[in-house]
Amino acid sequence: YSMIVYAVIATLVPDTLSGIRDYEEYFYRVRRPLFFLLIMVMIMDGLDSVLKGPENIERLGPTYFPVLGLWIVGHAFASYTASKRYHAAWVVLYFAVQTLWSMGVWAEAFGAR
Repeated sequence: YSMIVYAVIATLVPDTLSGIRDYEEYFYRVRRPLFFLLIMVMIMDGLDSVLKGPENIERLGPTYFPVLGLWIVGHAFASYTASKRYHAAWVVLYFAVQTLWSMGVWAEAFGAR
């Protein structure tokens, strides 16, 4: 799992800036391997959750797997499109859903529900 996360970072951050005019150009050049690696992170997270047993899945709540599925489908589409509109919308949607889902998990963990 940590090796895949490292590969995501290594893909996103170039070793050298030579030959790179700007980060936007670089992002669109590496988007396919980047989003493929992010999909791998999501798959590993899902497998890890399942391997931890039913109690872990219950603790994660009923939204865990649908959100994970959304991330996988959204990342897959992001790997194929160079649409700036899609990528801008995807970043906003990803951040909003992840924040709301995380707040729900934290609220449950600390007894606020």
